[in-house]
Amino acid sequence: MLAWIRKRGNRDKLKKNVSGVGDKTADYYGVLVCDPDAVAIDERISTFLNNADINERKYSYQQKKTIVQEAAKRMGYSPLDLEQSIWHSNPKREQKGAKMYKPTSYGQDLPADEENHIKAKITSQGKADKYRYKTGPAAGLMRAEIRIPKAATKILPYKRNQYPVDITVVIGQKEYAAKLHFAASQEAAWISSVLDKGNFELIRALKPAGFDICQHVRLKVIGNKIWVL
Repeated sequence: MLAWIRKRGNRDKLKKNVSGVGDKTADYYGVLVCDPDAVAIDERISTFLNNADINERKYSYQQKKTIVQEAAKRMGYSPLDLEQSIWHSNPKREQKGAKMYKPTSYGQDLPADEENHIKAKITSQGKADKYRYKTGPAAGLMRAEIRIPKAATKILPYKRNQYPVDITVVIGQKEYAAKLHFAASQEAAWISSVLDKGNFELIRALKPAGFDICQHVRLKVIGNKIWVL
């Protein structure tokens, strides 16, 4: 699906042949299949541009999309990652009359009374076939990690220059021994792809619990124990 949606001709066919599908919907399909260049301009993205002193009304849909894509590249991120960060950074209401959600930090979208919760994302270690398991119970599956953005690492159990850290990760109803790693630049943290001292693959723990690669998740952190929610 990713290869199909990235071809301009297929996107044009989608918009032409499916009633109600325009640029935003076609781009949203790209977001759903984790196209790294995907940006779907909606009300939240437009509001963010206005807050950045960019009068979004002066620009077409495609021009606003290009602004986000170029900004992401200059920052060293994929357009999809920046799009998702913008989207989750804006306050929202779950439904009419519901309590207003206030982001506590970049990359998060959580109620103010849940400060021990952070947002994270399940990612693959790479897109090439070499990152798939070749043998064993996980054969054919991609190697998965749980990536945590820099600003969300403040409540994680680590001390500078002391990593990886031994943690317990709870997925579904099961607990696993895991390693929490940090990039040398402190730009991000991640839960490694193997659990229980290398005897169990993270992806095999995630899938039965309803999680998969490219999915955004919430982590509950108490000491050295982390729940995937």
